[in-house]
Amino acid sequence: MVGLTFSLPGENFTDNKPRTRHMKTTSIGKEKAIELYGSGWWKEKTAKEVAVFQMTTDELCMPFGDFHEALGKALGRPVWTHELAMNRDGIMEELLNGKPAPTMEEIIGLIPNEKLMVVVAN
Repeated sequence: MVGLTFSLPGENFTDNKPRTRHMKTTSIGKEKAIELYGSGWWKEKTAKEVAVFQMTTDELCMPFGDFHEALGKALGRPVWTHELAMNRDGIMEELLNGKPAPTMEEIIGLIPNEKLMVVVAN
């Protein structure tokens, strides 16, 4: 059985209390991440537990699609993949503190101008 906790020392992420400090990630190491991935641990956890654990862990410990789906369920909205790279702190504030979701304009605004492309379809 794989041991797994959903907190860092002194933190309980399922108590719904506001967090005021910057959330940092923790490395559990490649071997532990592989072990967790193989265990299917996330299948028995709530979407919020999965999202909080994975957002605070450096290594991906489950299939990305399962994490992405859990994060969307925990936030109650679709999460664009570029948000994970360009708005991690905002997602953590939303996940842990109930910060309002960004608008579509704010989500698109995360994309650097040189990478932005608009496609118009009829």
